[in-house]
Amino acid sequence: MGTGRDNEWSPGTISTYVNGLRRVFGVDRVPDATTAGGYRVVGIGTDINRFYELVSLAKTEPSEASQHLSHALSLVRGVPFSGVPYQGYGWADRHDLGDVTTKLNNAVHRTAAELAGLAIDAGNSQLAAWAAEKGLLLWELEEDVNKLVLSAAAISPDRSALARAWAALQRRFARVNEPVPDRLSEHYQELKRQGEQQD
Repeated sequence: MGTGRDNEWSPGTISTYVNGLRRVFGVDRVPDATTAGGYRVVGIGTDINRFYELVSLAKTEPSEASQHLSHALSLVRGVPFSGVPYQGYGWADRHDLGDVTTKLNNAVHRTAAELAGLAIDAGNSQLAAWAAEKGLLLWELEEDVNKLVLSAAAISPDRSALARAWAALQRRFARVNEPVPDRLSEHYQELKRQGEQQD
């Protein structure tokens, strides 16, 4: 028999943990064991599950997509699992689960880009900038997200927003000694030209 942690969980240990969960979450959320001999937890989830639920709702309810995507991104307060020692959440890095961390980062990136695009189309510069900034949390040098940051600034009523966004973008690339990609420079120049024509 192995000596792994799973073999150390006696029925008494499990009962102690379940009773602790009941005290924190309440008996209605952690009811007694089922007749099958196991415990079930009701009405408790994770930010990851809620994030994916909201993204799915955005697809099934297109008229409310911006609201659902905003709620999903509001759950993102930093880079998922950052600051956690390697395999601190082993389940998040298990290859048989498809690397939860990578999938979640990609989903946050797509959601940020989608919401920023919707907000730009609707003329909502504040929401677009907020969404794009969420995307930058994960990949601050990613070209498409940086383009969205510039586009959001270009539709801002504050005429200096585009210049400030461009300066911040240049600083991001300079911090890692990377040149600003030509695509981003061209996008900035085009947005600047469009703004000058409107003035």
